Amino acid sequence: MSRDLAAGIVSQLNNEGIRLAYLVKLETSTTILLTDHSKNITYDSDAYVADGSLYLTDEIDEHSDLQYSNINIELVNPTSTNKNIFLTAGYVNKAASVHCAFLDADETIIAAFEYFVGTISSATVADTPRGLVVEIELASHFRNWEIQRGRKYTDESQQSIFDGDKGMQFAHLAKNDLSWRA
Repeated sequence: MSRDLAAGIVSQLNNEGIRLAYLVKLETSTTILLTDHSKNITYDSDAYVADGSLYLTDEIDEHSDLQYSNINIELVNPTSTNKNIFLTAGYVNKAASVHCAFLDADETIIAAFEYFVGTISSATVADTPRGLVVEIELASHFRNWEIQRGRKYTDESQQSIFDGDKGMQFAHLAKNDLSWRA
């Protein structure tokens, strides 16, 4: 799928001194705003911090069909606040976005485009030779595209998923609603 770039970006790409910066926004219990640029950047009223911890480790392939895509980012030696967020379970399915910003020679944002939007699907915290590393997987909104929704407690529904399973063979004889208790 082709994208059109704004005229300002096209003219700047032809000049010397063009720079790229990635802007990552993770909307966890405390919103995390990071950039891989050498200086802090303000974009869309948000102040992205250049603390040197952000690394994008993947590229995104675009397709014309609906499919699951993900991107992995790393926080190397993050602040204790950011590290503690990923030591809890409160970050899963929180919104995440990555923008790619074009900067001119004066390090002013010419334009930015949305590189990735989705949710945080998982994170791991590990002590490595590089230091403490938080590996975060961001997943697109189509991550759960193939989940079977609206299942019923019928033999037909059970057979559509588990062919040959007899567990719901007599479910139609139950007159009362089934309730599952833990």
